[in-house]
Amino acid sequence: MNSLKMAQGFRNKNHLQRAHFCQMNLFRPCFRPRTFDLVVSNGVLYHTSDVRRVLFNLTHDRSKFLDRRSIDRRINAAKRRSWFMDQFKNPHESKHTVGEVPRWLDRTGFTFVLNIPRSVPFARINESEKLFEPVSAGSALDRFLVDLGELFAGHRERGFFIVIAKKTRTP
Repeated sequence: MNSLKMAQGFRNKNHLQRAHFCQMNLFRPCFRPRTFDLVVSNGVLYHTSDVRRVLFNLTHDRSKFLDRRSIDRRINAAKRRSWFMDQFKNPHESKHTVGEVPRWLDRTGFTFVLNIPRSVPFARINESEKLFEPVSAGSALDRFLVDLGELFAGHRERGFFIVIAKKTRTP
């Protein structure tokens, strides 16, 4: 609810008359199918990497070294704890991986265009790249290796990814 209040404040401050925000179940949206030509969803499915959650639970949180932010002494203890609880103990979250995305897209009538970070190991995006030019989604093995690499990416915002897809058919 706090995010919605902040968004509404931004809307009001910037006089954005056509921007609207609402809370709903992502899997049961309140809008009719094909209501929008474009939907931008940011930060909705951002918690991934179930493996770390399992390890933390099995070790009674003694494996926090896998998440560098949770042990970074430059961050005060309250913020470290808040981060850890949000990332690994929130009961209202589902976890998703880059490897799941191609199946979702196919089921819902979309074609993969691009994702950031890439779903091919060691592939990087560069400044001159066009965001709407299709690239390879990689093989199932590529996506698995990228997902596995997220396990050890504790120094970054782990599990955060952006996917660009194009609607190609009605499911």
